[in-house]
Amino acid sequence: MKSALLTKRIGTSHRVYQARAHGGYALVGCTMSEGAGDWDFWLVKTDADGNMQWNQTYGGIDEDKARVVIQTVDGGYVIAGQTWSFGAGDSDAWLCRLAPVGIPAPVDIDPTH
Repeated sequence: MKSALLTKRIGTSHRVYQARAHGGYALVGCTMSEGAGDWDFWLVKTDADGNMQWNQTYGGIDEDKARVVIQTVDGGYVIAGQTWSFGAGDSDAWLCRLAPVGIPAPVDIDPTH
């Protein structure tokens, strides 16, 4: 069994996906302990040692589950997942494009466009 170079628990999340991000990590998952309702997208930015620098939730009153995060060339993030809060019906794909500066702000999170 290999030893982990870094292990750190941050909050409670259903699943966690990560991307390297400017000397640290961007972690995305879903949380019920933060946010607007049921499960919400949860983006956490850490430093290289795994210490949280900031976090932000995105979602509505129903379930919203993040599945992947990538960092864009401008330093922002794209999160993709499923939403039951927005869209045309039961479960819809949801793509969030986030700004690169500080605590990210949604550029356009309306899944109907």
